[in-house]
Formats: sequence, C-alpha cells, structure tokens
Amino acid sequence: MLTRLKISHKIALSIFTGSLPIGVMLVLILGGINDRIGFTQKERNGRTYQRPHVSTSARINVR
Repeated sequence: MLTRLKISHKIALSIFTGSLPIGVMLVLILGGINDRIGFTQKERNGRTYQRPHVSTSARINVR
C-alpha cells in the first residue's frame, strides 16, 4: 500500500505519525498543570478560611 503513495503523501504520513504522540503528550502535560493550578487555588482559599480560626484557637489555647 505504501509503495503506491506519492512521495509527498509518504512525507505527510510520516510527519503526522511522528507528531501525533507529541500532541497527545502535550495535551496530557497541560491537563496535569491545570489540575495542579486548580488544587493550589483551593489550598489558598482553604488557608484564607482557616487563618482566623487558627489565631482564635491560639488565643484560647485550644490544641
């Protein structure tokens, strides 16, 4: 089958098959980065919520 293709089609096919795994890997890496950014934002929100409670409990010596 590949012997019947034109050279331009063979080159395009090889470029596509070479770039497909790179594209998939890029999508997975960017998804992981976005997940970590979301988790960090949730941690910051939790810390902002927790800070007054910690200072109050420190004043009344709750452990």
